[in-house]
Amino acid sequence: MRSSPSTKAANIAMKRFKALNTFNQLKPSLGAKKAARLLGTSPVSLWRWQKAFAAGGIEALRPRFTNAGRRSKAAGVPFSMHAICELERLLAESGCDEAWRRFTASGHCPAAVVRLGLRTMPAPVERLVNLRPVQARCKVSADGRRLYLQIRKGATHDH
Repeated sequence: MRSSPSTKAANIAMKRFKALNTFNQLKPSLGAKKAARLLGTSPVSLWRWQKAFAAGGIEALRPRFTNAGRRSKAAGVPFSMHAICELERLLAESGCDEAWRRFTASGHCPAAVVRLGLRTMPAPVERLVNLRPVQARCKVSADGRRLYLQIRKGATHDH
């Protein structure tokens, strides 16, 4: 069942609001371009959303047209839970574009997506996975006897 246009617009506004908050947290340590890339949007879009939010609050973040744009070719392609977990693992290890390239080359990616030959992760797939930046990485020593926790610079702690 499809959601109503007003519900869809409210969901998009909330998603933009959350993206703005995350962007404002990441921007001092990563810079605008890198923070925007991690969020899967352009710095220009984030700048426009900030301007709209300052002028009219969360209501100003609602899109004017909820049914505009083309539907993604990957929409409706089923992803197994195993495939989603593998993609999340790859995202934790590398950037979004590199993770997508490695995922499509692996055996976990659905064949229908591989046939499309998409270079970047489509929006319907982004909604399936957890795209929050990784705060720390766990590494094993060369002899396999010690674990190291590497904290990323500028990491924020959510409790």
